[in-house]
Amino acid sequence: ICHSFRAPLTLVQTRYNLNGLNGASMNASQVEAESEVMKSLAGGTSTLDAFLRRAFYGFKVQNFFTFARNRDYWVSHAPLSSGGQAYPCWKGLSLYNLHGTGDFQMVQTNRAPTIKLEGDKKRPTIPDAPLVAVYATRTNCNSLSCYRVFVLSRKLDNYPYPGNGVTPITLRLPFRIPQQHFDGGSPNKEPSITLYTMGGNPRANNLDQDNVKVVQTNVSIKEFNQNFTLPDGVAPGTVLMYAFDNFDDSLPLPDSPSVTVTAIQEAVSFPSNASFFVHFDRAVTNFNLTSITVSGTAFKTFKPTADSISPVYPDVEGSFLSFIVNITNMETSGTVVMNVDAGAGYCAKCKNPYSTASGVVFAGANVINYMQSANY
Repeated sequence: ICHSFRAPLTLVQTRYNLNGLNGASMNASQVEAESEVMKSLAGGTSTLDAFLRRAFYGFKVQNFFTFARNRDYWVSHAPLSSGGQAYPCWKGLSLYNLHGTGDFQMVQTNRAPTIKLEGDKKRPTIPDAPLVAVYATRTNCNSLSCYRVFVLSRKLDNYPYPGNGVTPITLRLPFRIPQQHFDGGSPNKEPSITLYTMGGNPRANNLDQDNVKVVQTNVSIKEFNQNFTLPDGVAPGTVLMYAFDNFDDSLPLPDSPSVTVTAIQEAVSFPSNASFFVHFDRAVTNFNLTSITVSGTAFKTFKPTADSISPVYPDVEGSFLSFIVNITNMETSGTVVMNVDAGAGYCAKCKNPYSTASGVVFAGANVINYMQSANY
């Protein structure tokens, strides 16, 4: 998690299937089924996911519309005759509005389970859509820093993969317990961790009773680690929000910029590219294909080389924090390994301006298993 930013005003709304709209035809049972989905835990998680994603990209104000069960009104809660409880989509947004706002931080995904999403008229096919999303915000508090980290599961149990749908999660956090905590500092600056969970059966809904709730739990500060492993992972269709209050993110940076390499996918099959994420801890210039070393057992005749670099996350004009690198000339099933050479990036403001050679955040992070098509 690194680098905060603010962004301009935009509006967005969601879409229903309505009779006669875009050729849709809905009978009564389909309308009820759609209501059950829209008012379910999975519906609430996906709504929050969409709003957070747009907020990350700069949408400052977003419109929320959801139909009542009979589609007569726009609503956020069940009628009093059914209990008056908020629907999960509203509860998720309320969690963010009440407890999660701040400057959005860039989050680097080291590795996540993925699925291929087929394209339609409005978007192309996405070969490796991640099934877990992480968002983070930051605010100043008591001369220290407060972070809110959202972890959302896009899985269901037994879909798209067999099993209970739980995903193991480790958050690599850019802050630490402040020294005054160990020195007996002021009580109003004591660090704390609070976990907010909106979970349960992803198919449960709040149409007739308050099945889906947001539960608040205090987490012992003794559980904190900068490699923060969630004890139970994230369950399918679940929203977790960790509130880290009064932490120190003034971590000293080394003299030279450092760089890490992580595989975007654990495995790919022909004809997909092998794609890697390259992240510098400070924005750099001059990073190009000649600074990359590719190896592995997926190459026979051709010399393994990188094919293209796409810069992402700009800092200032011509200067970037992160890049996506594609490898395309694999010849047989095997491994694709990528490293970045020393001196690959140049940081004009750094004491030692040339970056060090790449490191990896965990074993095998810079390796992709490639499967060649049997009839290729």
